[in-house]
Amino acid sequence: MSDWDALDREIWYWAEAGRTATLWWRDDDATWPSPEVRRLLSLGASAEVPVALAVVPRDTGPDLRDHLLRHPLASVLVHGFGHVNHAPDGEPQDEYGPHRPRDVRLRELAESRRRLEDFPG
Repeated sequence: MSDWDALDREIWYWAEAGRTATLWWRDDDATWPSPEVRRLLSLGASAEVPVALAVVPRDTGPDLRDHLLRHPLASVLVHGFGHVNHAPDGEPQDEYGPHRPRDVRLRELAESRRRLEDFPG
């Protein structure tokens, strides 16, 4: 059994029920046009499938932005600010939980938006 068998089976069940599954491709923690990001964008472009990149705003910059401008099916999702766990020990990982001051969280979110405003999507 391949890694894709479960997905193939699920899509078949949906089709049998007269439904269409909506899927999307996402790269998590993107910060630069790494070989993996380039490959994903290339695959998406060749299949004419949208690709979403979960970008860490603190760690990205013009290299990724400029690369994405050449990929009209790519879009950017804000993935925190620094993708840093601030949760206390023993709690689930959380960058924006109530354990951090509200003004700090809002400042980081505003900075995330500012850093990604020139990115496509």
